[in-house]
Amino acid sequence: MSAKPTYEELEQRIQALEGSSATVGSLEEEIENIFQLSPDLVGYGNLDGYFTKVNSAFKEFLGYGENDFYKNPFLSFIHKDDIEATKAALMKARDGKQEIYIENRYLCKDGSYKWIEWHVKTCLRKNRFVAIGRNITERRKAELGLAESEQRWQFALEGAGDGVWDWNARTNRVFFSRQWKTMLGFELHEIGDNIDEWDKRIHPEDRGCTYEKLNSHLAGETPVYISEHRLRCKDGTYKWVLNRGKVVDWTEDGNPLRVIGTHTDISDRKRTESKLKEVLEETRLLQNETAALFKAAKAIPICRNFDEAARIIFDTCKDLIGARSGYVALPSEDGSKNEVLFLDAGGLPCDIDPELPMPIRGLREVAYNTGDVIYDNNFCESPWMKYMPPGHAKLDNVLFATINIKGKTEGVIGLANKPGGFTKKDAQLAAAFGDLGAVALRYALSQENLKKSESRHKSIIQTALDGFCRTDETGRILEVNPSYSQMSGYSEGELLRMRIQDLEFNENSKEVASHLRSIVENGQDRFESSHRRKNGTLLDVEVIVQYRKDDDRQFVSFIRDITKKKRQERALNFQALLLDQIQDHITATDLEGKIIYINEAECKSMKMSKGEIIGRSVEIYGENRENGATQQQIIDATQKFGEWRGEVTNYASDGTEIVMDCRTKLIKDEFGTPVSMVGISTDITEQKMIGARLQQAQKMESIGNLAGGIAHDFNNILFPIVGMAEILLEDLPEDSPEYENARQILKAGLRGSDLVKQILAFSRRNEQCKMPVRIQEILKEVLTLTRATIPAYIEITEDIQPDCGLAMADPTQIHQIAMNLITNAYHAVETKGGSISITLKETEVEEINQPGAPVLAGKCALMSVSDTGSGIDPEIINKIFEPYFTTKEQSKGTGLGLSVVYGIVKDHHGDVKVYSEEGKGAKFNVYLPIMEKGDKSEFGNPKALLCVAGSRRTNRAVGFPGYSRQRFEWAGYGIAPGTGDY
Repeated sequence: MSAKPTYEELEQRIQALEGSSATVGSLEEEIENIFQLSPDLVGYGNLDGYFTKVNSAFKEFLGYGENDFYKNPFLSFIHKDDIEATKAALMKARDGKQEIYIENRYLCKDGSYKWIEWHVKTCLRKNRFVAIGRNITERRKAELGLAESEQRWQFALEGAGDGVWDWNARTNRVFFSRQWKTMLGFELHEIGDNIDEWDKRIHPEDRGCTYEKLNSHLAGETPVYISEHRLRCKDGTYKWVLNRGKVVDWTEDGNPLRVIGTHTDISDRKRTESKLKEVLEETRLLQNETAALFKAAKAIPICRNFDEAARIIFDTCKDLIGARSGYVALPSEDGSKNEVLFLDAGGLPCDIDPELPMPIRGLREVAYNTGDVIYDNNFCESPWMKYMPPGHAKLDNVLFATINIKGKTEGVIGLANKPGGFTKKDAQLAAAFGDLGAVALRYALSQENLKKSESRHKSIIQTALDGFCRTDETGRILEVNPSYSQMSGYSEGELLRMRIQDLEFNENSKEVASHLRSIVENGQDRFESSHRRKNGTLLDVEVIVQYRKDDDRQFVSFIRDITKKKRQERALNFQALLLDQIQDHITATDLEGKIIYINEAECKSMKMSKGEIIGRSVEIYGENRENGATQQQIIDATQKFGEWRGEVTNYASDGTEIVMDCRTKLIKDEFGTPVSMVGISTDITEQKMIGARLQQAQKMESIGNLAGGIAHDFNNILFPIVGMAEILLEDLPEDSPEYENARQILKAGLRGSDLVKQILAFSRRNEQCKMPVRIQEILKEVLTLTRATIPAYIEITEDIQPDCGLAMADPTQIHQIAMNLITNAYHAVETKGGSISITLKETEVEEINQPGAPVLAGKCALMSVSDTGSGIDPEIINKIFEPYFTTKEQSKGTGLGLSVVYGIVKDHHGDVKVYSEEGKGAKFNVYLPIMEKGDKSEFGNPKALLCVAGSRRTNRAVGFPGYSRQRFEWAGYGIAPGTGDY
């Protein structure tokens, strides 16, 4: 589709049509086309408030359909805030106004609003109007943003205390902010919005300059208008304001249109400036005094002695105050006379020898005694004249300024013959120069002391045992002492031709330069290094270096030979390395029990690093008061008797218990004074565990022997009971009471028989037939049986590794292990419900006799049975494998289930471990050794055969009345098949 024509193009087409001779029909058709193609929003309507026709651009712009415009009045589309203005425009049209301009917001189909600028022409005679609108949404957003920005700007300025003005240079109307008016003391309504309100309040003296700067800015000569002037307040007074403004808009012909700016009250600043001007004159007067004092002060450090500095101080003071003559003198050693350093007679005749001491008397004595400045402007008529020696220069007036050090007068500056006499200000100035004289004197004394100190310092450096070296920023050696020359093997002359880089072994030239820059930044450093001797050997040194920025940017280093110390450290490190190879645990402490050394074996045992242990008390090892000595007992016994030996229980960082056989010894120095304690311990935890297991095995073996003997005797008692019960069952009618009694006897006998089998299994005296067994097949068979007997509300999960290796075992006994453990798990979750998990996997057991580890090593089949029951009480968990120990009700178990499991597993050279937490269930792990591939082990022993005469027809054995074939098989015998009756 072709693009819609622009508004200008449509106007041109209408004008062309009007000038043509087209028919009315074709003209109307063309106008309709123009109406629909117009890019502007065009609508016809009546003054009753309804549109009668709108063009396509109108509908597309607002998103409505054809009928949406006609069924509702157009006021229903207008934003609520614009309805009143629109109604007012409509009323004007009804009153006869033919052309109206209005802006309002129209509701779009999607619920949003868009701004439209309308040009409306009315025809009151026909009660109709035509409206042409344009989209001004973006313009209004920009205007709104500008207004908000201006509001924020005004708010920010007024918040800062400035008054805001906004001047239309064409109309001379000005917006004065509230702050601008209140700054001058006016209410808001008391100042209008015309430029005259500002003009008539300008101070007459400031008017010319103010307008000159304003006109200069309006002409574009300055980027900003800035003027400081006075404005008259409501009460008639004037305030100084800082007036700042800028042209922000121009007319089409380039003239300033809009200027905005601020007024800031600077009255306080102006008052301060006025006061400053008053002070400026005094400051200017003081400048000469300050310059003179500075000149005198600056001369102090550059003069060679006090005499030179005193002459400069005196001359400067005399010239500044305006005296013509004077002198500087210091007291004699006994303090009775005034020894003159120099005398300036000021051109007056004077016969007094300045090198002769003056007695301290008269006005001079008053100055010495008080330490204050003393002056007399009528000295020639004062009583002090009697002390003047003959030939002395005539003195009209005199002033003495004392040189005081630590409250004691150490000299005077004497001035005389000032035209007009001395003033109080002169006394103050003279006192300041007297203080400078004191500084100069102290400095001179300190320089003398410094020279003496430097002489002593150099003597100390030259005789010091440590090396001394002074270098510049490049590392060039400027000074060394004999000690370093002896250390390095170079002569002093050779070293002064070298750089420190030539001696440094550990760092190359770039690294030395980088190190020097680091020392410059930090000011100093202390480090260990190695220097090359002249003979090529290495010298281990400790260097303390300082950077002296104020001393010609030099480095001063003290170098200590630590070759012997480093050799000792290497020896100690070697000894420590040897101690770390010892398997016994070594700990050294001070006399309070703080650890000062441990070897690597102790670190591994405690599962901590040396840094985590050294420096802490031995209390970190923990202690078990019921099993071994406490840490304090060991310390006390060692210090009392010199040594101690015994068992102690320590605890690693993870809580693992470690039993130690410990030997401690008290270490003394060469004077016999105790200095530390050393303990050497052997870890006997494994031995303790093995001993406990051996004791348990012996206990179980004794119980097994007892149980086996009882089982066999019990079996002999049960044998005829069961046999006779079977005979009775064959002879008695099944519906007779006697038959039921016999059946109960047989049932009790068989139950006893099962008990005997468990006892024999526990005691390992029953007949076994070991062969290569796939444990996973037996577990699947057991799971099939147990799933049928365990209620469905108890979940049973399995994870059986199909490729687990073969184990040399008795299948029946493996079956019994699985049944007993699953039955035990079922009883744990029977009441409250839960789940049982059975797993089988092949595993590699690496560590033996560690806490919780099985006693066998190598490849094993790991059968695990776990439950989510209430768990096992920690106090009884070590007893659960003992025979007849049970926590179940009397009718629920015999106490042999877990002991039978334990006996079978041990008989198969395996191990069983239990893990449990109260409230979190229990887990039994059974470890059985797996056969190596190609193992030729025999499959086991055959059953014993018993040959007896009997009858196949009756299945009776001759010589054993009432004993059938099944009874002999039950007793464990194999029956050889016969060929006839015997």
